Amino acid sequence: MSQLNYKESTVGRARRVVIKVGSAVLSDADGLRAGVIDLLSAQIESAVSAGREIVIVTSGAVAAGRARLSKLQSATIAARQAAAATGQIELMSAWARAFNAHNRADFADASGFGRAPAASECESNDHRVARRGRDSDCQ
Repeated sequence: MSQLNYKESTVGRARRVVIKVGSAVLSDADGLRAGVIDLLSAQIESAVSAGREIVIVTSGAVAAGRARLSKLQSATIAARQAAAATGQIELMSAWARAFNAHNRADFADASGFGRAPAASECESNDHRVARRGRDSDCQ
């Protein structure tokens, strides 16, 4: 079995898939490649519609910020931090626009980060956790 066939077979059986998308895929010298993000969001929507849980790990904030702050050609930590801060907003906005086109704004919703879960989320989460035998974030 070739490596490609093996990967297709493995991913085909997976319920949860983690997708890492690097800066080289998402950006070029001019900044973010919106067409690539749109294409990826369509493919992710297809996988979700087929019943898979998708986790996206995305790079590209620094690359997007550098293109926006074109005067920052420096590789200093301060310049990279400024590029990342500016680019993160653009990057998440691009993902949100792409997922909104598929009526899936919930994909790009980061509202759950850094907050205590709502009671209804805890009830649902506790049931899932109980089936998997893990601790929950709910108190």
